[in-house]
Amino acid sequence: MKTIAEVVGGTLVDWRKELKLARRRSIKSPKTLRLHNLSGSWMSCAVGQQDARLLGSDAWAIAPDDYELYKLGMDFCRAVKENLFSKALGVLIQIEARAKELVDKLPAAE
Repeated sequence: MKTIAEVVGGTLVDWRKELKLARRRSIKSPKTLRLHNLSGSWMSCAVGQQDARLLGSDAWAIAPDDYELYKLGMDFCRAVKENLFSKALGVLIQIEARAKELVDKLPAAE
């Protein structure tokens, strides 16, 4: 599976790993501040790490068309920027579940 980030030239991030590590670091750590920046872009946030077939119809905006996935992406960004890494991990799990649900509804490739 290609991710949205791979298709649009974004940054691949192992958010599970990064969020677990971030809980142990200072909130002012350069690595933590980098996560704040990565979470603020559709090309590198948790939504950007999902299946590229979920890429929105507006390729320039990159944001997903699905409102629930869009909202979860915004919630994820907010949690990371507020250093609520356990909450962000919970939102990541919801993003992955919603993405799977959407991918499962896509027409089968021929």
